[in-house]
Amino acid sequence: MNAPLASLLAAAVAVAACSDRSAPAAPPARAVVSARDAAAADAAAADADGRKIVVRSSTRCAECHGKMAGEWKKTPHSRAATSPLYQKLAAGDAACAGCHAPLAAYLGPDHAAAAEGVTCDVCHSIAAVDLDREPRFTLAVHDMIKYGPLCDADDHYFHRMGCSPLHEKAELCGACHQRVVRGPDGPIPVYTTYQEWKDSPYAGKGYTCQACHMPGDRAEVAEGEKARDDVPHHGFFGDGALRKGAARLDVMLPMARGGGAVPPPVLVAVENFAGHDLPSGFPGKRVVLRVVVHGDRGAELARAEEIFERRLVDAAGRLVAYPAAVKVASDNRLRPQDRRELPLFVGGLPAGAREVRAELVWQSIAPELAAELGVPVVEEPIATARRRIGRRR
Repeated sequence: MNAPLASLLAAAVAVAACSDRSAPAAPPARAVVSARDAAAADAAAADADGRKIVVRSSTRCAECHGKMAGEWKKTPHSRAATSPLYQKLAAGDAACAGCHAPLAAYLGPDHAAAAEGVTCDVCHSIAAVDLDREPRFTLAVHDMIKYGPLCDADDHYFHRMGCSPLHEKAELCGACHQRVVRGPDGPIPVYTTYQEWKDSPYAGKGYTCQACHMPGDRAEVAEGEKARDDVPHHGFFGDGALRKGAARLDVMLPMARGGGAVPPPVLVAVENFAGHDLPSGFPGKRVVLRVVVHGDRGAELARAEEIFERRLVDAAGRLVAYPAAVKVASDNRLRPQDRRELPLFVGGLPAGAREVRAELVWQSIAPELAAELGVPVVEEPIATARRRIGRRR
């Protein structure tokens, strides 16, 4: 896979947005059922018409697809119904549950599969997507067909195989990773990862979400099957590995000027290689550029910081999570293939400066929002750069 594309559509699943704040309440999903108890909770269900609902928890899927189930279990998809942020902001809202706990509407929140959020039988039961209506995807839960991009696999006793080109298209992801909420003064764009990708150069070149989030491995599709190439990886974020290739930093030191002229600033270049804005997804996320000037023995002499975010505010102009927002106050996020040169330390570096170090860090949520909601802030490094300063004689 091409390195500059290493973070196509990263970080868009932390919390799926709601298209209707006034949607009727639905019961929140319960905690994920343990593997030990899953068999008992995984009994077949039926809808109001008595039709059997053919879905299972990931524990059953793992019996044949252990590699994929293990990869998925580490992802935000597996925690979509139980993450602290979702529980604080949107649990109980039917519009949000449509993406965070899609199977709860069919099975009830206590069923093992429903409690797993975006579990195996959500994505592999999607038979159609229509981005112009709600709900945006159709789940085929009444048959034994499991949909995916492999079109040469044979049916077997546990389920039939559904050949689905849709599962290789970005539209599949766009069903949940593109949402606009209705604010008091009009629509508020909140989750726009799909549109960001669609407007990017990568979409025009044919690179989809799956190209970076589900790269191909050589693996068995199911236990005992012959290994094949290009089996999609189900880790999606790769435990943060994608973000580490999402951007590049460069530190450019000013040239000395004579005659008492004011020294030019340090320039720090930030370049986004992701196929969507950086950051993307939940609007409380941020990317923070931290630049520190060090002197002899590593002493810190000066510090500068730049924050990239989409900032939603309430009527008083205070930073809030999207359910309380009335407008987008600002949005300075890095666009796909965006390169910006930021002037820092205007007026020159401090005396004794020996090195400039820059670090780009992804934050799961702004600290002030985290404190208000009682959720932790997770930080992951994206890129670093450093430049030594020669001693003057």
